[in-house]
Amino acid sequence: DEWCARLIGKDPGEIRNIDDYWANVSILSSPPLKPAVFLTSRAKQVESLKKWLEGSPSLLEFTTHSPSEVVDFFAAYVASLDDKERAAIGARIVIVEKREAWDALCVSQNRLILVPSPRMAIEPEMLADAVRCGHRVLAWRYYANGKTSEPDKELSRVFPFELEKFLRESGFEEEEAARLAGKCGGSLTALKRLVGRFPETELPKWAQKPVPAEIAAILLAGRWDDENAADREALEKLAGCPYNKIQYTANQWVTGEDPLLIRALSHWRLTSREDSWALLSQYIAGQQLDIFAEIAIDVLGEKDSGFDLPSEDRWLASIKGKMLRYSSQLREGIADAVALLGVNPEWTGRADRIVGSLLSAITDWKQCASLDDVLPQLAEAAPDVFLDIMKKKVPCIAGVFSQKDSGLFSASPYTGLLWALETLAWEPKHLDWASRLLAQLAKMNTSVQNGPIDSLTRIFLPWFPQTSASVETRIKVLEHLCKIEPDVTWCLLLTLLPSATTMAFPTSRPEWRDWALNRPKVTNRDRWEVENATADLLIEMAGHNADRWTDLIGHLHHFYTPALDRLLEKLANDDLNKLASRDRNRIAD
Repeated sequence: DEWCARLIGKDPGEIRNIDDYWANVSILSSPPLKPAVFLTSRAKQVESLKKWLEGSPSLLEFTTHSPSEVVDFFAAYVASLDDKERAAIGARIVIVEKREAWDALCVSQNRLILVPSPRMAIEPEMLADAVRCGHRVLAWRYYANGKTSEPDKELSRVFPFELEKFLRESGFEEEEAARLAGKCGGSLTALKRLVGRFPETELPKWAQKPVPAEIAAILLAGRWDDENAADREALEKLAGCPYNKIQYTANQWVTGEDPLLIRALSHWRLTSREDSWALLSQYIAGQQLDIFAEIAIDVLGEKDSGFDLPSEDRWLASIKGKMLRYSSQLREGIADAVALLGVNPEWTGRADRIVGSLLSAITDWKQCASLDDVLPQLAEAAPDVFLDIMKKKVPCIAGVFSQKDSGLFSASPYTGLLWALETLAWEPKHLDWASRLLAQLAKMNTSVQNGPIDSLTRIFLPWFPQTSASVETRIKVLEHLCKIEPDVTWCLLLTLLPSATTMAFPTSRPEWRDWALNRPKVTNRDRWEVENATADLLIEMAGHNADRWTDLIGHLHHFYTPALDRLLEKLANDDLNKLASRDRNRIAD
């Protein structure tokens, strides 16, 4: 920087080299971000960059939501090259902060690669002048309404599953990588804020004061359907102004640099719920939260009249006019906001009251099924309230498992309930009651596929437990289940025995709490300890029950040698002589 600055007679602060820029970007987080993170989902754009570098001097413009993403992308590409290539290209790249420095560099005899800083205003004449003088120029332009005609020159949002992979390769734990990839909304600008170790001095424009009251309403709603009249009414009530004013504010922040919102047809949503919440939640007033509580109870507590139809006709609910007033988008957005209130210690009481009101209103399976799509968020919002109320509602909610699937276009009305309990099971202090509720529901519904017993198996699987609880805690919970729900626990324990054919499927993870981030790594000793405890519990529970001994004998090949020795010793014990001769013969066979 200093050498180049002296060459053109300018302050070193007016220009930057690409290596220093990348060094600053990569250490924003701990662990440092690797170049692949900024090249995610951008293979075609990399090819465009290569062709531009290999061709004659010209202007390359990428369409983007954030100018900094263009410079980040270029810096990451250069950092990904081998030492020889990086040295050859990097020596000619200059990131220019001020127009005076740009003009001075344009007349340089050295053929440079000029990149205007995201903070510098760009004029077409300055870009053309640089190209005319024999320099390559990398610049950016904002998305207009609609897609660019050149997809290979478009830095669109990245795919979460690809981003998660490269975050793991950068050194992030699996759970944290998944959380970040999901929460940034495909925006690498938002990702940098989420992982940043250093506070930003310049906030995105939508987070700078004064923040309009409509922004807080948009933040609490999260997402909505522009064509749904009930959604519009809810936003009007939340913002305290006509919808056209809300729409005007939303339209301001759906385009331009680092947009707050994304719009797809009539559907609106925040680009990154977590990012926008961190920057804007301070502007939510107490009175607005009171109004939000009323709206949340109204929106989420609406009973779905589609469940009044016979199960075979429920897929026709929308045709028959049996629909919820509010859109699924608004329901999801409101539920997420309730969960975020619950995570904030200052607003926990408000979340508790909202969740308590919604769950206390459950009087039958239909009301539970109507809440099914938002139960995981409600469980995260107020876990203690959720468990306290739901354990009293088991007779009411068990009916959801007896509902027949109404066809290809329908969803099981109990999926959300299982996901809510699976989510709670990640937190060690909630594992006991979440497991007890699943066991109670499994006892009442033994023939359901992918039901409560399957959730329990996934939670306690010795080699891939879906909980952050320690080995000791998991074993204690299993021992407790043996006492209160022995028949269900017997079936559960059999599924936990070692097997070469057992497959692991992920359970629902918390979206807004860090319960899954603390999951300990499973060692061979941990696995053996749980499997050994499982075998001991099975042998103890078999007692003088011939049916259970028959089950155990059918699973002999799943027992390790020490446990197998204990089982055979028990079989040889004289206590089994107390069984009827018919039962002894069954065991012998």
